[in-house]
Amino acid sequence: MIMKRLITFFVAMCACLASYAQSNDIIGKWTTIDDETGQAKSVVEIFKKSDGQYYGKIVKLLQKPQNENCVNCKDDRKNKPLIGLEIIRNIQKKGNEFTGGTITDPKTGKT
Repeated sequence: MIMKRLITFFVAMCACLASYAQSNDIIGKWTTIDDETGQAKSVVEIFKKSDGQYYGKIVKLLQKPQNENCVNCKDDRKNKPLIGLEIIRNIQKKGNEFTGGTITDPKTGKT
């Protein structure tokens, strides 16, 4: 069930990114939506680093989380504050598509 939600989120994100990329870049602030409630959950800022890849970090929480740290993360983000947490890493732009990279769900810690 969790993997299904994560995959749904990823597919929706890719669809948004692909359609948006046709005329613009993905850089900016994006609102995330909770799969279970349909409510706005957070604001994620997507930016490009000097390595030419895109990253995204949580800049605002729109719902109060159970824990304000990523207690379920399994890598270098474990127990780091959600605000400022880099949840999108290493996305590459190839033509009009954004590919590769990872998206981590801070609620579950799954990538």
